[in-house]
Amino acid sequence: MGIQRYNYEGNTNIGFHLTTSSEQAIVPPEFQRKEDLDTKICETFIARTRLVGLFTAGNSNNILVPDSITDRERENLENSNIDFHVLHTRETALGNQIIANEEGAVISERLEEPSRRNPKSTRR
Repeated sequence: MGIQRYNYEGNTNIGFHLTTSSEQAIVPPEFQRKEDLDTKICETFIARTRLVGLFTAGNSNNILVPDSITDRERENLENSNIDFHVLHTRETALGNQIIANEEGAVISERLEEPSRRNPKSTRR
């Protein structure tokens, strides 16, 4: 697939609305032109919103989703055979915190390892 221009509901910032890799994609309900994505596709909300790209991040091996997903959203991912992992963190906007490809990832320092997190600390 080559580079294409697209807008979703009049918004050209489609990175807020989908997460895709060479193997799999998560798109919001009613996302048009899914046929342009030559991947496994899951059509679902994430964290009860259409801002799927804001709340997810990953590559062709795995897509990370926040633990704020609903049971129905989890079922949609499982039924679509999308490889995903639920990340337990206060920082739910994973698309703003992680950029990844097949070679590696850049991860915000705000996403601490759970074992290193101090449960008594508060964040500003």
